[in-house]
Parts: sequence; structure tokens; C-alpha cells
Amino acid sequence: MVSTCCLCYAGYPPSVPLWYLRLVPAVLGGLLPAAVYHLMLEFKFSKWTAAVAAAVVIMGMEILLYVASLFVTVKILAVVDLLLIYCLLLPTLFKIM
Repeated sequence: MVSTCCLCYAGYPPSVPLWYLRLVPAVLGGLLPAAVYHLMLEFKFSKWTAAVAAAVVIMGMEILLYVASLFVTVKILAVVDLLLIYCLLLPTLFKIM
């Protein structure tokens, strides 16, 4: 029987609360910039420095997400490029006209 639930992934029984497993990192990741801001204020830095530190944390998370997707994209593009080069060189390798 095929499950219609979008959160029931292969390999996990229906009793595993995948929604909660995704919720916890999302909430903690959302609170991280605010925690960094307040931590910097506790260390007696200026509000400007604390805001910059929180912005760096946000940008760091964005860069990590971008790089992770970039590696997947680069791998796919590398395979496509190799196939295109192979198709372009195929006639010259076998003298096909």
C-alpha cells in the first residue's frame, strides 16, 4: 500500500515523527542569530558589532546552503560537460562525417 503522506519517507516507519525532527533544527537555526547578538552584548561589544556578528552568522548559514547546492550542481554540470565533450569528439575519434 502506498502512503499519501508527504512526510513519510522511505526507510522510516510511520511512527517516526519526521515533522518534529525537521522542526527542532529549523527553530534552533532561526534563534541562532538572536543568541549571537545577545552573547556579543554580554561580552560588552557595541550594538553595531553585535548586529554585524549576527549578520555574519546569517550569511554563513546562507553560504553553507549555497555551497551544498553548488556541489550538487557542479557534479551534474561536470557530467553533462563530459558527455557533451564526448559527443563533440566522437566524430573525430572515429573519422565519422
